[in-house]
Amino acid sequence: MKLKSNLSVLFCVILPAVLCAQGTMSWPMHFDTSNVLPHNETWHMEADEYGNVWVAPDYTEPEAPDGVYVFNGVFWSYLHPSNSELNNRWVLLIHSDVFGEVWLVTYGTVEYGLEIVKDGGWHYIDGYTIPWDFYMYAMASDSAAIWFAGDVGLLRFDRDTTWIKYDTSNSPLPNNPLDCMLVDRDGILWIGTRGRGLYRFDGQNWSNFNTTNSNIPGDYPSSIVQDCEGRIWIGFWYESNYHPVAQFDGVNTFIPYHASNFSCLSCFINFDAMALDADGHVYVAVNGTGVWRFDNNTWEQITPPPAVSLITAIRGCLVIDKENRIWLSLIYDGIWVSEPIPRATGVSDAAVESTSPYWYLGDDGMLWLHLGEELSGAGEVVVYDLLGRTMQTEKVQIVDGRTQLRLRQLPQGAYLVSVRTAGTMQTFKVPVLR
Repeated sequence: MKLKSNLSVLFCVILPAVLCAQGTMSWPMHFDTSNVLPHNETWHMEADEYGNVWVAPDYTEPEAPDGVYVFNGVFWSYLHPSNSELNNRWVLLIHSDVFGEVWLVTYGTVEYGLEIVKDGGWHYIDGYTIPWDFYMYAMASDSAAIWFAGDVGLLRFDRDTTWIKYDTSNSPLPNNPLDCMLVDRDGILWIGTRGRGLYRFDGQNWSNFNTTNSNIPGDYPSSIVQDCEGRIWIGFWYESNYHPVAQFDGVNTFIPYHASNFSCLSCFINFDAMALDADGHVYVAVNGTGVWRFDNNTWEQITPPPAVSLITAIRGCLVIDKENRIWLSLIYDGIWVSEPIPRATGVSDAAVESTSPYWYLGDDGMLWLHLGEELSGAGEVVVYDLLGRTMQTEKVQIVDGRTQLRLRQLPQGAYLVSVRTAGTMQTFKVPVLR
């Protein structure tokens, strides 16, 4: 496919194709007020399953704009109530679930709301129908439910109509803010509290790990992830005896790592400041020293970006996107994006592509879709823009997992192409350049 140069009203980025050497990193992309961001401080970031990165401006700043920014790998889009189906002005939290749906906790002038982007469209749940009476700090999910944590409780939503609230009246949860959450691969919910340590909930039974009854190094967990070996990793932001990170076996043993492991006298981890790369390795943004990676039982510092300051954003400052690039949000200095992290030895990109869904757009406008599985029969293809508007619908025949259609004369931009059969649905992100 030939790419034709043309200026766009959206901010276009030419992505580097060079991989970095392990242990070193360059940061070829920098987004701030000089190019695309309205101001240099963000409130939350999330990478979704389709390769988009969602960025919520810091709504606590007086000059902060409404809405959310979305980078699709090529262009930035700015979505707000005036040009999209987003209902409320400010985006507080963003979460991409196991189905690729994006959930946004939003706030208007008088109420909270829940906005879901799925199947190429927007869906809104009015805050008055949700039993929350507290500020939201974290989200987590599995295939059965979405979890919301806030300053005085926990909510479970079954993705349909049923909400369950847990607080001091019906659970051992303390009357303390709940700052971070994880649903692990076994379906266990882990909750980090502000001052009362770590809670475990298996759907029926609760357990608590704090500095009084265990060797957890702090009672203020701020970030939780699970690595490729099933270990739980916890970051701390306050009073952790200079141990900002701990490894946990999920049963009773914590392995704390001292600040000296991160080349600083005293450091802490902000909220949602841990992420996993494509091979399941743990990365953590340490306030003041940049990004660190755990590999071969040692911590390795990633070459920091040439930033004015390495003070990380308060919440959601670190994500790793589908291209295996690190996104780091810094106070005063916008967002830095690294080159792709190289895959582990023996992992071939070609091998991944051979079994994965892919698409090809020809110069004649013919879009070829490979679904990655042996499907045959009738199907439907729906093309949406990033605002969820239907741009084209076609009935197609699928043969051996392949189908095709001719795209109409669409404006330059990115589109979601959804392929539906009787029992399956796959969505592709397709940029159209003219």
